[in-house]
Amino acid sequence: MGCGTGISSCQLADHGFHVTGCDIDGRMVNQALLGLANHTIEYIEAPANHVPRLDESFEVVTAFSSFHWFCDDSSILEIRRLLVDEGILFVVNKNDQSEIGAIIRDVLEAFSPPAISRRDVKTNYYPERILNYNRFNDIEEFTCSVVERYSIEEAVLYSQSTSLWNLVTEESRNRAADTLAKILGSYARNGFVERRLEIRAVSGYR
Repeated sequence: MGCGTGISSCQLADHGFHVTGCDIDGRMVNQALLGLANHTIEYIEAPANHVPRLDESFEVVTAFSSFHWFCDDSSILEIRRLLVDEGILFVVNKNDQSEIGAIIRDVLEAFSPPAISRRDVKTNYYPERILNYNRFNDIEEFTCSVVERYSIEEAVLYSQSTSLWNLVTEESRNRAADTLAKILGSYARNGFVERRLEIRAVSGYR
């Protein structure tokens, strides 16, 4: 759910899972389809609260860096409908603890229409409480810290996979990417920038 450009979908497929990726944004889905390469993944464009699949279609539903966008009651009811009995919902969030994430956000916002609201959807966002409230069982939480290293090109590509990139106007995207590359270049060491992250994974059974 919230598969975006298909990065995590491909990673799951690499580990032997039969994957269906779902996202409300058709542009993201189209980009994911372009990156299929050697993977056999089905992608569908649909909102999280109305997925065109039969009841109990999936053993696992995952949400990587996306659950905060659709943790509302109707979407979670839909997730429960899609899961088999004792199927698992697995949610992962990356919480940025570095300057790099703030730089990416500030640059992309600078090239977005000023009238667009950019509310922080992670305010008062607690996945374990949400799963508990919605009657998931055996809820577990795991937290760790990691450092990701990006070349400047990889950092710009990462920024283009975020939801905020979709707010950047079409005519400004090249300038936004060039500006981001220039600013990140000033933070690079040996051609790489580092992004410190707290990874939080929460799971629960239907």
